[in-house]
Amino acid sequence: MRGSKANLFDPYRILGVSPHASPEEIRKRYRELVKTHHPDVRPDKEKAHEEFLRIQEAYRILSDPKLRERYDRLRRRSEEAARRMVEEARERIEEVERLLLSAEVDLVRGDLPSAARKCQEVLRSQPGNAPAYALLAEVLLRAGREEEAVAALSMAIQYDPENPIYHRRLNEVMARKQGEKVRAEGLALEGGVTWMRWAAVLLAGLWCAILLWLVRLYPGEPILLGIPGNVLGGAAAMGLVEGA
Repeated sequence: MRGSKANLFDPYRILGVSPHASPEEIRKRYRELVKTHHPDVRPDKEKAHEEFLRIQEAYRILSDPKLRERYDRLRRRSEEAARRMVEEARERIEEVERLLLSAEVDLVRGDLPSAARKCQEVLRSQPGNAPAYALLAEVLLRAGREEEAVAALSMAIQYDPENPIYHRRLNEVMARKQGEKVRAEGLALEGGVTWMRWAAVLLAGLWCAILLWLVRLYPGEPILLGIPGNVLGGAAAMGLVEGA
């Protein structure tokens, strides 16, 4: 909290002097600011009053050796904390870049489990990392898990909606899925037609076999629709068929 206050209220910045300024330099600068920022010489009285109070407080701190030493100590801590935060952020960025590059190499080599694991590790530390989602989608596509790949590409677009590469890749995957569906339906239809053709061939062959059997069984008899003439005559006499 103290470090935050030191950042919000910087007496050196308010007075416009260096942290290494001497007491004489600070005093001289303070007198200059008092003359130019006094509410009595400024048209915007309210704003001038606020600035004047900040100048007074800044000079109070820097003109007192003990207060200045205390502020300098807090300021150094704050700067050190800021440097640590910047360094940690830089290290995290480098680690993410290293993991993504390594995952790309694994994908090229065909080590899909390792590539997926590294993408997921990046996403655990940076849930909004669009490149990690896009790379994970490629891994999933290579593994034949298209539905999950579509979901990963959708997440990449959600976090980076202006990236045309992600949109184009998602369209390609969706078009391929649609084409595979149409081909599957066509194969199913073709399979049904093929089955019907084979059934017709089998029935025709069976009918021919029956005709040959009847010719041998009733030699010399006319065969009508595969039925011997004497059989048709008997059936006509019995009224089962119209006159033969």
